[in-house]
Amino acid sequence: MKPFVFRLERVQRLRYLAKREAEATLALALAAVRDLRIDIEDLQRRAEHASRELHETIQTGEAVEGDWIGQAADRITALHQKEHSQRDALTIAQEEVASCERKCVDALSAYNVLEKLRDKKRRAWIVDFEREQQKSLDELHRSRAHENREETRLS
Repeated sequence: MKPFVFRLERVQRLRYLAKREAEATLALALAAVRDLRIDIEDLQRRAEHASRELHETIQTGEAVEGDWIGQAADRITALHQKEHSQRDALTIAQEEVASCERKCVDALSAYNVLEKLRDKKRRAWIVDFEREQQKSLDELHRSRAHENREETRLS
């Protein structure tokens, strides 16, 4: 009997590669979201620290050089603006993650369909193979039985 051959093996391989690519893209998108969250937290800490520093300086009435207060306020404003733009980028990155997740699920489903079909075809091939082997064994037993009868008759 012929060895098992799955005719859609190449298609299955392509779907496997598409699945792996979708998983890699999702991993990159998740890393981008993580990095943006870290950046936002850092910007928040820096803005809070600068605000506390400015507030303490104003409360204590310390003498400051030049337009230090105005510069500090500008720095705080810039940090808040940067945080706001990072939050916008985070929203876009989260949408990208959702899109990548859908693509990943679709690629996995497409691969799994062929995997199930391959398993079904393999099980059917095994049944046919076992049936073929049983036929061969039955034929062998019949021919031996026939030979034994002939030998017994001739003796």
